[in-house]
Amino acid sequence: MTRFEQLYGIPLAKRRRMEILIALMALEIIFAFSYLGFIIIPPISITTMHLLVMIAAMILGTRESVAVSLVFALTSMWQAGVSGVQYSDLIFSPIQSGEPLNSLLLNSARLIGGFAAGELFKLCFARKRKHVYLCIALTTLAATWIFGTLTYLFMALLFPQTGVTVSMALMAWIEPSNLAVYVLTVLAMMLVHFALSQNGVKRYMTAVAGLEGHFKSKGLHAYYGYGMIVAATALCVTVMMHLIDRLKIVLGQKGYTAAFAIRSRESQILFQFFCAFSGILLLLYVTVRWIGEYHAAKSISLQKQTDALEKLKAEQILNRKLQEQNAMLESQQQQLREAAARAEAAQRESQRLADEARAANAAKTNFLARVTHDIRTPLNGIFGLLKINEMHSDDAELLRSNHEKMMVSAKHLLSLINDMLQMSKLEDGEYVLSREWVDLNELLRDVLTIVSQRAAEVGVTMTYDRNADWVVYPYIYASPLHVRQLFLNIYGNCIKYNHVGGRVDTVLDCMGVENGKVTYRWTISDTGVGMSEEFLQHIFEPFAQENSDARSVYQGTGLGMAIAKSLADKMGGDIRVTSEKGKGSVFVVTLAFEIAEEKRSEETSAAADIAGLRLLLAEDNELNAEIAERLLSDEGARIVVVRDGQKAVETFRDQPPGTFDAILMDVMMPVMDGLSATRAIREMDRPDAKTIPIIAMTASAFEEDAQRCMKAGMNAHIPKPLQMERVLTTIAKCCRH
Repeated sequence: MTRFEQLYGIPLAKRRRMEILIALMALEIIFAFSYLGFIIIPPISITTMHLLVMIAAMILGTRESVAVSLVFALTSMWQAGVSGVQYSDLIFSPIQSGEPLNSLLLNSARLIGGFAAGELFKLCFARKRKHVYLCIALTTLAATWIFGTLTYLFMALLFPQTGVTVSMALMAWIEPSNLAVYVLTVLAMMLVHFALSQNGVKRYMTAVAGLEGHFKSKGLHAYYGYGMIVAATALCVTVMMHLIDRLKIVLGQKGYTAAFAIRSRESQILFQFFCAFSGILLLLYVTVRWIGEYHAAKSISLQKQTDALEKLKAEQILNRKLQEQNAMLESQQQQLREAAARAEAAQRESQRLADEARAANAAKTNFLARVTHDIRTPLNGIFGLLKINEMHSDDAELLRSNHEKMMVSAKHLLSLINDMLQMSKLEDGEYVLSREWVDLNELLRDVLTIVSQRAAEVGVTMTYDRNADWVVYPYIYASPLHVRQLFLNIYGNCIKYNHVGGRVDTVLDCMGVENGKVTYRWTISDTGVGMSEEFLQHIFEPFAQENSDARSVYQGTGLGMAIAKSLADKMGGDIRVTSEKGKGSVFVVTLAFEIAEEKRSEETSAAADIAGLRLLLAEDNELNAEIAERLLSDEGARIVVVRDGQKAVETFRDQPPGTFDAILMDVMMPVMDGLSATRAIREMDRPDAKTIPIIAMTASAFEEDAQRCMKAGMNAHIPKPLQMERVLTTIAKCCRH
């Protein structure tokens, strides 16, 4: 919303703002060549031309006030060259002063004053928008002081021969004798605001806008409307100038300088010019109206001709449709035969789909049985270990060992759940890949570290052969989470179905660069149990397992290869598998990546210290809230817990700014969810509403979930179950920034 709309409630389009700006600049030019611009507010030269700059600052903005002040400066330089002006005016002319650079710098004081006026009005209206007249008074006082002080200060520094000193420039504006300057300037600006706020002005602008829209709807531009505005303004100004000249004649020439005498002649010329200009615009107005009516009549005639033509076309179309219907009747028998053939084929396809559905249901039944077993097994272990800990609470070593075992079981449960959720999202097309800067060397190193540990636990050897030292183009744009997951699933399969003393070998080849993308091929081979030719046809199908009773220390769900294939397809890559029963399998993965710039400088990670931070925690689950509160309190943070998004909004609103350092927000909550609560906080009219870190702590753990949180106005996303190191690092980073 523009400043004009804030003050007067009148919609002001970009073009309308430009029109007002041009009008103010035109008035500056007219005033500069007449008495109107040099009506001095005693005892210091704050003129009506200064007022126009402040009017632009008040109703338009800083850029506009600078533009008007630029016109002020340019016209001042021109008028300063008129013969007969005083020396204090002559120094504003780069030509007449003899010091062009100093004169330009002196005129720049008016540009600085225009900028200061715009910023002062902006600042004042932002702080005291309900007290308009107070804002105008305070800002006008400040702008008047800046205008006068800057001008005299520049005169003291650039033209010391004028006798003006720095101390005089600074002290002149705080003397009681200058009270009239402030009072008259403030009254003038208040009068402008009062005139603009009246219903008559609003009705005039609304009428002009409506008239413009009326003629625009008929295919004509509303330039005549602008012309009438300019003409009316010109007539008013010139009449006022003429009256001032007549008044001067009546009162006598005493006290007027030669410069004003020259401007008197100029005002007469301007009066004649604008009278002629107004007459021309009135003539143009009548002409445009006549053209509009002519075009309207012509359009009606054209419409009649168009209607007749459309009727003829409709008759032709009808005849053509009759011919087409006759041809259609002749081909119906052929279509019926084709329909019968299609029905037979559809029946066969339906039978095939029914067979596939039965096979899929059988696979899902087996999958549910395996998942039930795989979930119950670690759950049984967790419950048993909890019971043991309860019975042996005084055995610290046993408690520590049982804690590690429960963490392993919990991570395995989380892996099973993530596999099922990821497969579901991939099948529904809801998975979102990120585009991040990635060091492929580092990513592959992380993957190898994880799988090497897994392989070592079951007696499998890992080898990795590169045709070059690491990769040719290590810096790429990719979705690192999903690239890592693809390879972990493939390596996990190679390890799971291997044997003690077996091997998993990897060869990496660079296939070339094209259109800013580099293509890599991984050949991953194992010495495991292998797969039959029949099963290879179904390896990428969900729930597929050739040996459903196969088990190792890393159990699965039959979704790993389906997930890997779906991820490769989504990234525009490919996976191919060859295998021989009893000898092993070979996986060939081909992926293309966008080449990124050279390695970026790493950001130094600060210690995850949250001691002393005041955190607002919004969590509806009582147990989760208790756990989070205890863990964060142990780190030295002070926690305030609320149970829903509405309470979070109210608690933040009711506390003074700076009470909380960050907000930890669950997403799925009763009354008001976390996304709505975040948006409500960001829309509050208080200084910390836009800046306070809001961190999502939610079980919605996918990339698209994180993007929704960021779009709502959150600063970070932490998935559940919470990893305390990540929680502390994220909070510390957000609060530090």
